[in-house]
Amino acid sequence: MGKTFTVSEVMQIMRDSYLNDSSASIYTNAKLLPKVKLAYMSLETELQKHEIACGQATVEGLLVLAGQKVIPTPGDFLFPVALFERNQGSTDRYDEMVYKRWSPDISISTQLGYFDFLGDIIHTPGATTNREIKMQYHKLFPALSDTGNDFVLAKAEQYLASRASALVHSFSAQNMELAGICKQEAEDNLEQILQIYIHRNQAAPVRRKGYSPPYRY
Repeated sequence: MGKTFTVSEVMQIMRDSYLNDSSASIYTNAKLLPKVKLAYMSLETELQKHEIACGQATVEGLLVLAGQKVIPTPGDFLFPVALFERNQGSTDRYDEMVYKRWSPDISISTQLGYFDFLGDIIHTPGATTNREIKMQYHKLFPALSDTGNDFVLAKAEQYLASRASALVHSFSAQNMELAGICKQEAEDNLEQILQIYIHRNQAAPVRRKGYSPPYRY
Protein backbone atom coordinates (compact mmCIF):
# COMPACT_ATOMS: atom_id res chain seq x y z
CA MET A 1 0.00 0.00 0.00
CA GLY A 2 2.99 2.32 0.06
CA LYS A 3 4.12 4.62 2.83
CA THR A 4 2.01 4.92 5.96
CA PHE A 5 1.87 8.40 7.48
CA THR A 6 1.78 9.49 11.10
CA VAL A 7 -0.69 12.05 12.40
CA SER A 8 2.14 14.59 12.70
CA GLU A 9 2.95 14.10 9.03
CA VAL A 10 -0.72 14.55 8.14
CA MET A 11 -0.73 17.87 9.98
CA GLN A 12 2.33 18.98 8.03
CA ILE A 13 0.54 18.08 4.78
CA MET A 14 -2.28 20.33 5.98
CA ARG A 15 0.08 23.24 6.54
CA ASP A 16 1.98 22.72 3.28
CA SER A 17 -0.94 22.08 0.96
CA TYR A 18 -4.07 23.63 2.43
CA LEU A 19 -3.25 26.20 5.10
CA ASN A 20 -0.25 28.10 3.65
CA ASP A 21 1.62 27.79 6.94
CA SER A 22 4.55 25.45 6.35
CA SER A 23 6.51 26.88 9.28
CA ALA A 24 3.61 26.27 11.72
CA SER A 25 3.70 29.88 12.81
CA ILE A 26 -0.11 29.93 13.07
CA TYR A 27 -1.35 26.35 12.96
CA THR A 28 0.63 24.35 15.47
CA ASN A 29 0.09 20.65 16.03
CA ALA A 30 -1.82 21.45 19.20
CA LYS A 31 -4.29 23.58 17.22
CA LEU A 32 -4.68 21.11 14.37
CA LEU A 33 -4.94 17.84 16.29
CA PRO A 34 -8.61 18.28 17.37
CA LYS A 35 -9.60 18.83 13.74
CA VAL A 36 -7.63 15.77 12.61
CA LYS A 37 -9.41 13.69 15.26
CA LEU A 38 -12.79 14.87 13.96
CA ALA A 39 -11.77 14.01 10.40
CA TYR A 40 -10.57 10.61 11.59
CA MET A 41 -13.94 9.96 13.25
CA SER A 42 -15.70 10.79 9.97
CA LEU A 43 -13.42 8.42 8.08
CA GLU A 44 -13.97 5.69 10.65
CA THR A 45 -17.74 6.01 10.28
CA GLU A 46 -17.56 5.77 6.49
CA LEU A 47 -15.31 2.72 6.61
CA GLN A 48 -17.53 0.96 9.12
CA LYS A 49 -20.56 1.61 6.91
CA HIS A 50 -18.75 -0.36 4.21
CA GLU A 51 -17.53 -3.02 6.69
CA ILE A 52 -13.89 -2.06 6.19
CA ALA A 53 -11.92 -2.85 9.35
CA CYS A 54 -8.38 -2.01 10.40
CA GLY A 55 -7.53 -5.70 10.77
CA GLN A 56 -8.45 -8.94 12.47
CA ALA A 57 -7.81 -10.13 16.01
CA THR A 58 -8.42 -13.23 18.10
CA VAL A 59 -9.46 -13.34 21.74
CA GLU A 60 -9.88 -16.41 23.94
CA GLY A 61 -11.52 -17.04 27.29
CA LEU A 62 -14.76 -15.13 26.78
CA LEU A 63 -17.24 -16.63 29.25
CA VAL A 64 -20.87 -17.43 28.49
CA LEU A 65 -22.67 -18.73 31.57
CA ALA A 66 -25.29 -21.46 31.44
CA GLY A 67 -28.53 -20.00 30.13
CA GLN A 68 -26.86 -16.80 28.89
CA LYS A 69 -27.83 -15.96 25.31
CA VAL A 70 -25.45 -13.12 24.46
CA ILE A 71 -21.71 -13.52 23.85
CA PRO A 72 -19.58 -10.67 25.27
CA THR A 73 -17.34 -8.82 22.82
CA PRO A 74 -13.95 -7.05 23.16
CA GLY A 75 -13.81 -3.28 23.32
CA ASP A 76 -12.39 -2.99 19.78
CA PHE A 77 -14.93 -5.40 18.26
CA LEU A 78 -16.54 -4.49 14.92
CA PHE A 79 -18.09 -7.75 13.68
CA PRO A 80 -17.30 -11.47 14.03
CA VAL A 81 -15.38 -13.66 11.61
CA ALA A 82 -15.62 -17.02 13.43
CA LEU A 83 -16.51 -18.29 16.90
CA PHE A 84 -15.41 -21.43 18.75
CA GLU A 85 -16.50 -22.94 22.06
CA ARG A 86 -15.51 -25.46 24.70
CA ASN A 87 -16.34 -26.24 28.34
CA GLN A 88 -15.25 -23.58 30.80
CA GLY A 89 -11.78 -24.41 32.15
CA SER A 90 -11.22 -27.14 29.57
CA THR A 91 -7.94 -27.68 27.75
CA ASP A 92 -9.65 -29.50 24.88
CA ARG A 93 -9.61 -27.97 21.43
CA TYR A 94 -12.39 -25.52 20.61
CA ASP A 95 -15.35 -26.63 18.49
CA GLU A 96 -16.35 -24.19 15.76
CA MET A 97 -19.79 -22.63 16.11
CA VAL A 98 -22.16 -22.25 13.15
CA TYR A 99 -23.48 -18.90 11.98
CA LYS A 100 -27.19 -19.63 11.68
CA ARG A 101 -30.61 -18.44 12.71
CA TRP A 102 -32.48 -21.01 14.74
CA SER A 103 -36.07 -21.84 15.54
CA PRO A 104 -37.46 -20.24 18.73
CA ASP A 105 -38.36 -23.71 20.04
CA ILE A 106 -34.82 -25.08 19.64
CA SER A 107 -33.79 -27.57 22.32
CA ILE A 108 -30.95 -26.26 24.50
CA SER A 109 -28.00 -28.62 24.92
CA THR A 110 -24.63 -28.61 26.65
CA GLN A 111 -23.18 -26.64 23.73
CA LEU A 112 -24.19 -23.30 22.24
CA GLY A 113 -23.74 -24.62 18.72
CA TYR A 114 -25.02 -21.57 16.84
CA PHE A 115 -24.60 -17.83 16.83
CA ASP A 116 -26.25 -14.93 15.05
CA PHE A 117 -25.10 -11.32 14.71
CA LEU A 118 -27.92 -8.82 14.87
CA GLY A 119 -27.97 -5.21 16.03
CA ASP A 120 -24.25 -5.27 16.99
CA ILE A 121 -24.94 -8.13 19.41
CA ILE A 122 -23.87 -11.78 19.09
CA HIS A 123 -26.82 -13.96 20.04
CA THR A 124 -26.85 -17.69 20.85
CA PRO A 125 -29.58 -20.19 21.80
CA GLY A 126 -27.89 -20.63 25.19
CA ALA A 127 -26.50 -23.81 26.75
CA THR A 128 -26.93 -25.83 29.93
CA THR A 129 -23.23 -25.53 30.79
CA ASN A 130 -20.78 -22.66 31.12
CA ARG A 131 -18.99 -22.13 27.81
CA GLU A 132 -15.58 -20.66 27.03
CA ILE A 133 -15.43 -18.80 23.72
CA LYS A 134 -12.63 -18.05 21.26
CA MET A 135 -13.52 -15.28 18.84
CA GLN A 136 -11.92 -14.17 15.60
CA TYR A 137 -13.19 -10.73 14.70
CA HIS A 138 -12.67 -7.56 12.71
CA LYS A 139 -11.37 -4.66 14.78
CA LEU A 140 -12.51 -1.09 15.16
CA PHE A 141 -10.00 1.61 14.30
CA PRO A 142 -8.10 2.72 17.41
CA ALA A 143 -8.60 6.22 18.79
CA LEU A 144 -5.86 8.72 18.02
CA SER A 145 -3.64 9.75 20.90
CA ASP A 146 -2.33 13.26 21.58
CA THR A 147 1.26 12.38 20.67
CA GLY A 148 0.94 12.71 16.90
CA ASN A 149 2.85 9.43 16.54
CA ASP A 150 -0.09 7.23 15.59
CA PHE A 151 -0.04 5.80 12.08
CA VAL A 152 -3.12 6.40 9.97
CA LEU A 153 -4.76 3.98 7.56
CA ALA A 154 -2.76 3.57 4.36
CA LYS A 155 -3.95 5.95 1.62
CA ALA A 156 -5.98 7.96 4.15
CA GLU A 157 -3.47 10.75 4.78
CA GLN A 158 -4.76 12.96 1.95
CA TYR A 159 -8.37 12.55 3.05
CA LEU A 160 -7.54 13.42 6.65
CA ALA A 161 -5.45 16.42 5.60
CA SER A 162 -8.11 17.87 3.30
CA ARG A 163 -11.06 17.05 5.58
CA ALA A 164 -9.37 18.49 8.67
CA SER A 165 -8.30 21.56 6.69
CA ALA A 166 -11.93 22.09 5.66
CA LEU A 167 -12.81 22.15 9.35
CA VAL A 168 -10.03 24.67 10.05
CA HIS A 169 -11.22 26.96 7.25
CA SER A 170 -14.84 26.63 8.39
CA PHE A 171 -14.52 27.13 12.12
CA SER A 172 -11.15 28.79 12.73
CA ALA A 173 -10.43 30.95 9.68
CA GLN A 174 -14.12 31.21 8.69
CA ASN A 175 -13.24 31.06 5.00
CA MET A 176 -16.15 29.08 3.56
CA GLU A 177 -14.81 29.18 -0.01
CA LEU A 178 -11.59 27.39 0.94
CA ALA A 179 -13.55 25.13 3.27
CA GLY A 180 -15.71 24.03 0.35
CA ILE A 181 -12.71 23.33 -1.86
CA CYS A 182 -11.04 21.23 0.84
CA LYS A 183 -14.26 19.39 1.60
CA GLN A 184 -14.77 18.46 -2.04
CA GLU A 185 -11.21 17.16 -2.29
CA ALA A 186 -11.79 15.12 0.87
CA GLU A 187 -14.91 13.57 -0.65
CA ASP A 188 -12.98 12.67 -3.80
CA ASN A 189 -10.21 11.11 -1.71
CA LEU A 190 -12.74 9.15 0.35
CA GLU A 191 -14.22 7.64 -2.79
CA GLN A 192 -10.77 6.48 -3.84
CA ILE A 193 -10.10 4.96 -0.41
CA LEU A 194 -13.38 3.04 -0.48
CA GLN A 195 -12.68 1.71 -3.96
CA ILE A 196 -9.19 0.56 -2.97
CA TYR A 197 -10.23 -1.25 0.19
CA ILE A 198 -13.43 -2.75 -1.19
CA HIS A 199 -11.47 -4.08 -4.16
CA ARG A 200 -8.79 -5.45 -1.84
CA ASN A 201 -11.39 -7.21 0.34
CA GLN A 202 -13.05 -8.73 -2.71
CA ALA A 203 -9.69 -10.07 -3.85
CA ALA A 204 -8.98 -11.71 -0.48
CA PRO A 205 -9.04 -15.54 -0.32
CA VAL A 206 -12.47 -16.95 0.49
CA ARG A 207 -12.94 -19.09 3.57
CA ARG A 208 -13.84 -22.65 2.57
CA LYS A 209 -16.04 -25.33 4.17
CA GLY A 210 -19.21 -23.62 3.00
CA TYR A 211 -19.00 -20.83 5.57
CA SER A 212 -19.11 -17.11 4.89
CA PRO A 213 -18.30 -14.43 7.48
CA PRO A 214 -21.52 -12.94 8.88
CA TYR A 215 -22.69 -9.53 7.79
CA ARG A 216 -24.18 -6.80 9.89
CA TYR A 217 -27.88 -6.19 9.50
